[in-house]
Amino acid sequence: MVYGYIRVSTDKQTVENPEGVRLGRPKETELKYYKLRGREDEIMDMLKHHVPKTHIADCMGVTPATLYRYMKLNSIPLTTGSESGL
Repeated sequence: MVYGYIRVSTDKQTVENPEGVRLGRPKETELKYYKLRGREDEIMDMLKHHVPKTHIADCMGVTPATLYRYMKLNSIPLTTGSESGL
């Protein structure tokens, strides 16, 4: 019974938030993909030397998913011209 009251009370406080301050992580951050920003030439150079994308992501300190998302959003080709025939 007490647990139910605490849960409802906490949920109510979270939803109503009387101070008007937004809770949680900001929806849009200006520094999105900050670890990869400005390293496009390095990524392209590694791709030209046929370095696997998982290794590139590891070298850059990000996950492969982050690397793929960054490449897609910044129009970096996912494959080089010579890989397309494989």
